[in-house]
Amino acid sequence: MSISRSGHRPSYSSTVSNSSESNKKPYGKERTFIEHRGSRFHAYGRDKAPYPLPFDREVLELWCIDHALINQACSNVSFVDFKGNTPKRCLDLGTGLGDWTVDAAKLWPDCTFVGFDLVNVQIPLFTLHESIASRIKWVHGNFLRTRLPFDDDEFDHIRIQGVSFGIPENKWVWLYEELRRVLKHGGTIEHLEADAIFPILPRWFTDPLHARTRCLASSSSSSSSDSQQSLRTPAADPDRTSHEYELLEKLFYEVFENRFINPIASAIVPRYFSAVFSHVVSPPVLAFPMPPLPPLEPFPGIPNGSATSAGSDTSLTSPHPSTSLQIDTSEETLTPVPSLATPERSSSSAVDNVSADPQPEPPPEKVTSPRRPPSVASITSSIASPSSVSSSAVPSLSSSPSTSTSSAACDEPRVSGTPERPAVVSLNAEESSSIGGVELFPMKELSSLDEHSLYMQLYRAAGIVFATREAMWEELAEKVVKRDKTLHLYGWGDADFTIDASRRKFDALMGSYMSDMRARIALWHSLVKNGWEYPRRDPLSKAEAVEEERLRHDILEARRVAKEKELTTFCRQVRLAVGMNVKE
Repeated sequence: MSISRSGHRPSYSSTVSNSSESNKKPYGKERTFIEHRGSRFHAYGRDKAPYPLPFDREVLELWCIDHALINQACSNVSFVDFKGNTPKRCLDLGTGLGDWTVDAAKLWPDCTFVGFDLVNVQIPLFTLHESIASRIKWVHGNFLRTRLPFDDDEFDHIRIQGVSFGIPENKWVWLYEELRRVLKHGGTIEHLEADAIFPILPRWFTDPLHARTRCLASSSSSSSSDSQQSLRTPAADPDRTSHEYELLEKLFYEVFENRFINPIASAIVPRYFSAVFSHVVSPPVLAFPMPPLPPLEPFPGIPNGSATSAGSDTSLTSPHPSTSLQIDTSEETLTPVPSLATPERSSSSAVDNVSADPQPEPPPEKVTSPRRPPSVASITSSIASPSSVSSSAVPSLSSSPSTSTSSAACDEPRVSGTPERPAVVSLNAEESSSIGGVELFPMKELSSLDEHSLYMQLYRAAGIVFATREAMWEELAEKVVKRDKTLHLYGWGDADFTIDASRRKFDALMGSYMSDMRARIALWHSLVKNGWEYPRRDPLSKAEAVEEERLRHDILEARRVAKEKELTTFCRQVRLAVGMNVKE
């Protein structure tokens, strides 16, 4: 197997949908997908379109979460308040499914829309009402290789979201110049991007979940074949790695680094945006902390999960198992185990920054964990020129008089239980530079969101990691071919440096991370809180009940050592920039 950084992905060459073997005229690349391991990837070469994510429905729907959040908080589809004078022609760059375009068309009945994207995955127009569909057009192309297929001064408003994962850093100015060309004089543009952040699960969270599995694996290792051992989750050296999934974190950021893409869009969008457009307003980074620790799942026999979720919100941070057990009658009756002591958490309202060096240099005697690229703390306020800072000429930007660039000025955050936690969202004014004097994020509305919304934000962040797995595998495959010795830190033996063996180990590691992350997100708890019934479980045997009680005890004991920094670190960061096109 050869590994290449140009042309088509070598590992994606298995099946191409919409083949030209039929008598029909072959589709263009916008309707051609490369099928690989159940996912659909675009057919452009990596050097022509470095976007690493597949175009699967569950991936595309991740951006719908952001759209729904903005709609709920702003009660509008735009951060610009047009005061009744809504745009007449609008471009949605990176339209994805096209859900924003459809919603905007419903609110702006006098506007025509163009949704532009790399491939054809948009909502079919024939499914929409004629009054909406007649004003929408889907256009496809690769704006990294060709000019936008639009006339000069064609649009009076442009909206951009979710394109940063596919734009090399040296292409930003070129893209913004193209958008400036097609935007009318006095037209407005808004750009919303989220950073690519790898959510970390500390060892105190993962070790109890894997203790029993590793014990069984250790007891059977002497009789297992090499192929069976390769299916187990590779164990990272705990003394030389910061967390169990450090290899995945390293591969995740290398996906972007080796495509010359900065995964921390919040650090670069304001800089390049303000270099091209005028009257720029860009509030500080909007940060979402990790959600509170979820309760443990109820034992069988507890209706609707009430023992852990239907009570007070303290179950979020102070879960404990129920004393009521339902045991299989074929086994000996088990005496109920008393409730375990509630772990305490320190009280803090500080939110720690995820800022770090994007390419750390490990010391020769020890390979350190890869750290996240720098946040906007590395950008100074000098990026805004005097002509771009003025906000008085902006048509009218949505703002709230109660908002502030400081997180301390926001309303008191809603907390769950007695321990204090950061706000559901916060503006990191001290960790990022803002441009302009108008506030765009409705912090009062965002801060009043239920704390359970943070579980969905973590789901959104983890979903990007899951979607990047094939690109992460390509990075790992290169290391395997080169016999990179650092893989020994992550459980690779000499016999594992083959593509097949490494693929099995990678799949096991990714599967373990996905399973642990689902336990951390605990969507079942949010569903139960919203009226869904917890799925009925079969009764436990005596041995199963003892094992589950032991697992619960280990999990709660591990949570006692959790550090506040690990509990409140950011899982998502979002940056917004709004400006105008003022042509001389």
